[in-house]
Amino acid sequence: MPSDVPSIVGRWQKISDGPTLHVVPNEPKFLERLVWPLRHAKSGYVLGNFLGTIALCGIVAEMLAILLYDIAPASLGGTQLSEAQEEDLFGRKFEKLGQEQRTKVLRVLNIIDDEVKALFDIVRTTRRKYLHLYDTSHENLPEDAAQVFHSTVKLIEKGLGFGFRDTSFTIRPAFLQYMEAHGIVFKK
Repeated sequence: MPSDVPSIVGRWQKISDGPTLHVVPNEPKFLERLVWPLRHAKSGYVLGNFLGTIALCGIVAEMLAILLYDIAPASLGGTQLSEAQEEDLFGRKFEKLGQEQRTKVLRVLNIIDDEVKALFDIVRTTRRKYLHLYDTSHENLPEDAAQVFHSTVKLIEKGLGFGFRDTSFTIRPAFLQYMEAHGIVFKK
């Protein structure tokens, strides 16, 4: 892997040419589980560690799926599922499901839409291809790593409703309620 300045700058430009998280909550768990691993994935790409980029983006996507379930948990008859009910329904707690099953549950519960599910699937299938299958060619690894990184940024943005409207920052109402309930933000 070339490590001269023009090569590093070229990789920085490629990984930076996509969606960006302009604003994120300053909350330790959110930063530890989503933001810092995503930052490390980006710097790994710049240094030529494409497999590391894919692996870290996979972890971020898994943490996001768990967070999305936590902010809009499943309910039966208007009552949130207990851990025992989760295990009866899913075969184990949501957090311990495989990522493919998690995203299916999130979609069936309408916690995510088809677009977000497709982004989850890109990250999951690319991660599986490169990190779990022996015969995968690495010919397209740099491009696939960049695609996974950009898909992961979009996942956070779309999954949590981050955006701007006029001069205001927007956020998914369920995530705002979650942050209020956990003392991360306070109402006036």
